[in-house]
Amino acid sequence: MSVTITRDSATPALAQIYDALAPGRRKPLMAVLGKTAEKEYRAWFRGRNADSPNRAGFPRSNFWSKRIAGATNYDASQTTADRAVVVISDPAINAHVYGGTWGAKEAKYLAIPLRGEVYGVRPKAGTIPGLHFIPS
Repeated sequence: MSVTITRDSATPALAQIYDALAPGRRKPLMAVLGKTAEKEYRAWFRGRNADSPNRAGFPRSNFWSKRIAGATNYDASQTTADRAVVVISDPAINAHVYGGTWGAKEAKYLAIPLRGEVYGVRPKAGTIPGLHFIPS
């Protein structure tokens, strides 16, 4: 993943607006910023999904556009006069940000497909001819 850093002209302008507001009027500003941030994050995740093809050639799961963008929400209950919170409520985002380990959920072993035509097929379904268990 590459990140492009550009000059941030919004933060100083927003800080100036924030400082000019009376303390009782700052929470509505934060609510607008939080809702806008939610829309921006969702758009970014949808764009990331379009820009990142499946390296193995498997059918697309649309992880970023459906799963993560759909789990991104502005949390109005946590908005205060000095912060707005946008929450990504899908725990799968942690594996993409921090890394993680994977294991079998419903079976004793984890099956990792090597070809696109068997992606999403459970080994116990019996639909893959010549499938054999090979212990590591």
